[in-house]
Order: sequence, then structure tokens, then C-alpha cells
Amino acid sequence: MSLGKFVTAVCFFGLTIAQNSSNINQTTCNGNTYTYQELGGYGLIPGDARDKFGDTIGGIGSVIAIDTATWTKLGNGSYKGVLWTLPDRGWNTQGTLNHQSQVHKFDLLFTPVLNATLANPSGKNLLFTYTDTVLFYGPDGTPTTGLDADGSGDGFGRNGTGGKRIPVDAEGLVLDGSGGFWMSDEYGPYIYHYNSTGVMVSAIRPPDAFIPMRNGSRSFSADSPYYYPDQGGGDNVSPADNPTSRDNNHGFEGLGISTDGKTLYTLLQAANNQKGGLKSQTERYARFLSYDISDPANPVYRSEYVVPLPFWTDPTANASKTPKVAAQSEIHALPNGQFLFWQGIPMREMGRVLGRFGVHNGGITDAGLLNEKWESMAVVPVDGIDGADGEWYIFSLSDNDFITQNGFLDAGKFAYSDASGYDLDNQALVFKVEISGLSAAGGYWVG
Repeated sequence: MSLGKFVTAVCFFGLTIAQNSSNINQTTCNGNTYTYQELGGYGLIPGDARDKFGDTIGGIGSVIAIDTATWTKLGNGSYKGVLWTLPDRGWNTQGTLNHQSQVHKFDLLFTPVLNATLANPSGKNLLFTYTDTVLFYGPDGTPTTGLDADGSGDGFGRNGTGGKRIPVDAEGLVLDGSGGFWMSDEYGPYIYHYNSTGVMVSAIRPPDAFIPMRNGSRSFSADSPYYYPDQGGGDNVSPADNPTSRDNNHGFEGLGISTDGKTLYTLLQAANNQKGGLKSQTERYARFLSYDISDPANPVYRSEYVVPLPFWTDPTANASKTPKVAAQSEIHALPNGQFLFWQGIPMREMGRVLGRFGVHNGGITDAGLLNEKWESMAVVPVDGIDGADGEWYIFSLSDNDFITQNGFLDAGKFAYSDASGYDLDNQALVFKVEISGLSAAGGYWVG
């Protein structure tokens, strides 16, 4: 089976304004038309919000999943549903800490506003209600850690208690339909399966070509500086860039599942280092894997493909350093056999649509300024049932990197204030799209 017939990278968020059309952008992939109709919503979770353990709710735009079994269109035209969010490895703008991986659960209430304009913006029409947090543990019940686990101490500047933890830099999330979670990570890169209480029940190790090696030995370090004990000085790994396998912080960024729930898909953020991954101009050819999870306890490697990622022109870079590869940050499997990929490219020319909700991209630094990083994606039907009319909402949350002046980690015992001086909210956008050739009979999976 050829890659061209099996998987197509659909990037219809080239956010330029289409001429002579009420739609914003449109593209066609293998006979299916994808139309970005409008920006449909905006909302936020305050950057200093805290979970039930007393920790800051941050970084949740790294990856999201909507439980589509809960997605409901109400009689008044609003929608409700349950959203799960997965932060990566915690606050790390000044060095990595011992952050236990976790998922947060929110109730959503989304009310479309049809008559919002620049002159009469609607403000926030997407509301979040926090309901729960599930912490992740290894099979033996030991908490996971956001650190490369070769360090000493407890990861918060105190003496350690000994023992080992599984290091996780969480980047991909799929709900398994039984209350549990599939999660992909960047350190391994591995895929982990957790039950509903957060205990790891299985793990998927990728082929050897993906496993980072240094000096002839496996080395899962991402050359990330620790906050402790050296206040961000680094972990002194050598060489800093592993010559083969996934690049530092370029692991299994995307994770998706087939509509029947039997096949798991994962995609590297960009190419393996032996295939050009060490440079932003040559990291184009990313690896895409699939696994048969008909028996979730015993996943089976199924196939591997090469996905050529698109390029983008960086206007701030020297001419010799652009164009660059648009590394991907999320994938979503569609019932038509194609995939949505969320590419890491800047949003431009969005002023007239963002202004409908009182927000803006660039310009004055105020509460309405959009965050920099948008990496997540969840897809639900506009009709609230099965998408038979071809119209869908795509939700995306920003990754605020836990940046706040009133932050807490380690069950509220570790207080921090980001050196930037900023407080960044967890922002959310809702895009309305139309996808032709998407059979309602094919169904769609949670997340």
C-alpha cells in the first residue's frame, strides 16, 4: 500500500484570507475538499487556576481530547461535552522539574455567536468548568517524572528518597473508550497505556531506529537543563544531540486512533536525526507508525510510513536559514481514511476574524493577545450527532508553558514565579470547517 493512498497530511490552517469568498481558506486532498469556514469561538482558563491537588493548571494546550460520547447539541443551540487535557512536563522555562504527568478533566459549554463583528465583538463564548485530575503512575504505582531520571535529589531542590521513576514528556493523548488513556511521549519515544486510575498497564517500544543512542548506549536524555540542583545549568550529556533516532524534544508528538478503535497511529514531530532531524531545514521526512490494538494489552506493530512535512518561510530568519520545515504537533484520524495534521506554522492575517471575539495576534500586550504556541486539536460534529452534513468544529488550546506569577507544583508545596514577569492564560479557539466525502456511517472515535 502506498503512502499516498494511505495517509495524507491535510493542512487547511494556512490562515490567509480567501479572495471573493466568505470562507477563509480551502484545500483539496485526494478528491476530498476541506474548507475553513470561520473562527467560531474563544475561551480561556486562567493561568493561575489550580487543580484538586493544589497545582497550577498549565501547559494543557499540548494535547487535548473530547469524549465524543458526551458531545451534545442543546435545544438552545449551545453544546456541552467533556474535555481531557494533557500537559507536557510541567513548568520548565527556567529548567525542568519533577512534574508528575497527568490529565485534567473539564466540562465544556460552547455557545456559537452568529452576529459577532469587529465593531460588536462577542467576547468569550467557550466556558470551562474544572472537574477532575488523574495522575499517572508506573505499573508498580510509582509516580512518573518530567525529568530525565538520571538526576539526583527529589527534583524540587530537596534530598531524594531513592528508587526509580519512569520519565515522561507527554505529547499525545487518545481516550481508549473504556475510561483509560493512550499517551505518546518524547523522551523514549514511547507510547504508554494507562487505566482509568492512571496506572500504566502496557507500553509500546518503537523500532530500534527511533531509540536515542549516545556513545553506543541507549540515552533518553533530551539535553534539558534541570531547575535543580544547578538552576538550569544542564544535564551535561555528551554529545548534546544524539546522532541517531528522534531529535531532542522531537518524539511522538502526534497520536491518533482509527474510527473502530482498533488501530493506533503515531507520528514523530519531524525526521529522525539520521534522516536530517538535526536541522530545521532538513528535518522534513517524519516517520508515521501504526499499531494493532485490538488486544490493548498486547499491541502489535503494523506498519511504518514516511510523511514529507511542508515548508514555511520565516521572515525573521536569514535567507540561508529559510524556508524551514513545519514540524507537526498533532494528528487526528478521519473516517475517510485521511488525517488532519496540525503544523507548527505562524498564524497570520487573522485580525478580522480574531477581532470578532475581542482578541488579536501581535500588537499591544494585553489580556486579548493570543499566546504563541497552539499545538492541540479535537474534532466534533456541528450537528451534535455524526457529522452527516459535513460540518465540524475543531477545538485547539494554547500551551502557555505554565507561565504565571502565582504558580504551584508538587501538591502546592513548590511555589514559583516565572522570570518573564507574565501571566499567560490557557486560551482556546474553535474553528468551523466543512469536510467533503466524510461518511457519517463511518463513525468517529473519542478524542
